[in-house]
Amino acid sequence: MMFGTILQDYIKEKRCRPPMLEAYDTLINFWRLNRILYPRPLSQVERFEKRRKLEKERHLER
Repeated sequence: MMFGTILQDYIKEKRCRPPMLEAYDTLINFWRLNRILYPRPLSQVERFEKRRKLEKERHLER
């Protein structure tokens, strides 16, 4: 689950756990501030395009 990684990073940065009642909102806010660290997964079309591009680059290197 995404919150596992975000929670670990939050604890590393703040050196404490968020209060239980506010944990969800705190983690959402932390994620929004550090969104670049947690990219969204690629869709099937994006994966296919990435794989095709890599294969094309390998073919050109030969």
